[in-house]
Amino acid sequence: MQKSPTYSVSIHLGASSLSLIVYEKTPTKEIEIDYLEQAIPLAKDIFQHGTVKRDTIERAVTILERYLLNISEYGLTIEDVKVAAVSNIVNEAKNKQILLNRLTIASNIKFVILDNGSMTRLIYQKIRRRQEEAPFTNTGITLAIHVGPGNTRVLMLNEGKVERFTTYRMGCHRTAASLRKTYTSGNDYLQMIRTHCEASIDSIKYDYRKKKIDNIILIGYELQLVSRLLGDSDIFNERITSYSEFISLAAGLTEEERVERFQLDYHSEDAFLPALQINYTLLHAFNVERVWIPKTQYEKGLLSDLDIILSNKERKLEGEILHSARLLAQKYEADPYHYEQVRMLVESLFEQMKDLHGLDEWQLLLLQVATIVHEIGGYVSSSMHHKHSYYLVKNSEIFGLNTTHQRMIALIARYHRQSPPKPTHKDFTSLPQEDQITVSKLSALLRIADALDTAQQQRIKKVLVKQDGDSI
Repeated sequence: MQKSPTYSVSIHLGASSLSLIVYEKTPTKEIEIDYLEQAIPLAKDIFQHGTVKRDTIERAVTILERYLLNISEYGLTIEDVKVAAVSNIVNEAKNKQILLNRLTIASNIKFVILDNGSMTRLIYQKIRRRQEEAPFTNTGITLAIHVGPGNTRVLMLNEGKVERFTTYRMGCHRTAASLRKTYTSGNDYLQMIRTHCEASIDSIKYDYRKKKIDNIILIGYELQLVSRLLGDSDIFNERITSYSEFISLAAGLTEEERVERFQLDYHSEDAFLPALQINYTLLHAFNVERVWIPKTQYEKGLLSDLDIILSNKERKLEGEILHSARLLAQKYEADPYHYEQVRMLVESLFEQMKDLHGLDEWQLLLLQVATIVHEIGGYVSSSMHHKHSYYLVKNSEIFGLNTTHQRMIALIARYHRQSPPKPTHKDFTSLPQEDQITVSKLSALLRIADALDTAQQQRIKKVLVKQDGDSI
């Protein structure tokens, strides 16, 4: 008997639109059934006024209600909405909670705000999905650059593997808001964009000065919207020529002409030239051989990846997360022989005690990361190094982890010795109860494993767990 199809719905309130996608799931793939996108001036409001205007909130609610009516025609309900996310720029809005509450009350759907870690993972996922289209990005040193509405994210890939990532306070909507009262146009406006972003671009050049960059990947909503008009060549000299001609053409048009010619909406048109110019300037910042701009639709690709990223389903990402943790451990001169020994022991304890702790593979990954970085505080001082580890982990960046996961790892590292979690530890008690329990369980396992290598001589090769009543 053939199984009836299952469906999933993803919703995203982005910088300039509210979008929804419906997928039919089969055993081997997902088939797009419907895609909807309506313009909303979210970023324009936030970067110009610091709040989301009431009219914008009500427009979002109206569109959302219309979307839910639309999916009901497929026999779907809010139970089929697997993920509903809001752009991380909402964190800069003074009334962000009013927006979230209004959306939830109107739809009975809980929206989550994408944090910096989630956005970085989404950019990585976009690159990984399309690497077959640009196989040269798997060799040499590649910079993947995403110029977003408020921030620019840079990932450095070495032979296709993430080696470093950084974030800069430079974005197309943020730039547009800063320059909106200059009342310039054409090439003069492009020059003002270059001047405004010069410090951030110099920072990017400085941060990646030690590596010879071979390739660049450019990702972004506005850029991918017109990528088909920038030519087909990936060779830098040919690409930059077509890009230069295109940006001069776009700057010479009026706002109305750009909206009509490039099928833009008036809510996001003001960020169009900043996005083009920032990306163009970044291309000139590095002497590269090849440039790749995906021709896929940015927003639709983001919706496709949201469920994978927010539910921690991407298994390949685990290797990148562990690699990033080891780079952090190396930075603070942690002993790799010790933390790899402890990791071997703690993984064995975790597997043998699954029936007791009831944790899953993602929580095992958090434990593995915490094990790798649990003694980096020794770089500051061997005395109270667990507290120093907590501070360093909490204030560093580990690729692929969101803010909550990184805080949990920092706490697990803190509790690997001396005091266990206490009600007076505010960073612990501010976690949701479920996460508090996870931290307590994982730190207990790490305590045991670390104690089994207290001499740091890797003597123990195997650990066996036996349970006798309430004793282990």
